[in-house]
Amino acid sequence: MHTRRSHRLRAALLGAFLAVAPQLLPAQSGLLEWPRVTVTAHLDSTGALHVREAQTIRFTGDWNGGERYFDLRGGQAIVLHSLTRLDSGETGDGRALRAGDLSQIDEFDWTDSRTLRWRGRLPEDPPFDRVLRTYTLVYTYQNLIRADDGGRYAFDRDFGIGARMSPIEDYSLTFTMDSVWAAD
Repeated sequence: MHTRRSHRLRAALLGAFLAVAPQLLPAQSGLLEWPRVTVTAHLDSTGALHVREAQTIRFTGDWNGGERYFDLRGGQAIVLHSLTRLDSGETGDGRALRAGDLSQIDEFDWTDSRTLRWRGRLPEDPPFDRVLRTYTLVYTYQNLIRADDGGRYAFDRDFGIGARMSPIEDYSLTFTMDSVWAAD
């Protein structure tokens, strides 16, 4: 049986919890948004997939930079040819990022065989405030094509960026393949 006193006690306990709950929860580091992703990909005669991927990312909060996870399965590999940050000024020139230990802005490194990270802000710098940055990745997937017992080949690739916090607002894919390949 519930009494008025038990309702007041529950309300007081709930109020006390809500007052301290923000201190118990981890701080949100911010928001990443993808206003635009543009991908061009070409499947060559050997089965290698050559990709140029331009990601425009809106950084809000204390992010240190970007990250790209590559979905690799059964013997597949990725070769990174370049990672470039495009200038947001009038020229649109690019700045090639350098392989490094991520201690400096415009350095990149692999955290494992599938995850590429790059630095866009030092820890002591102010947090991003809706800063737009465009990064262009040029890479090649190897060992994507698999033959079945009937001599047919399978190609299955998601050209999106799987692990992300928000949807891609404007996505464009241009896919071509060498004439040795024919689609069903």
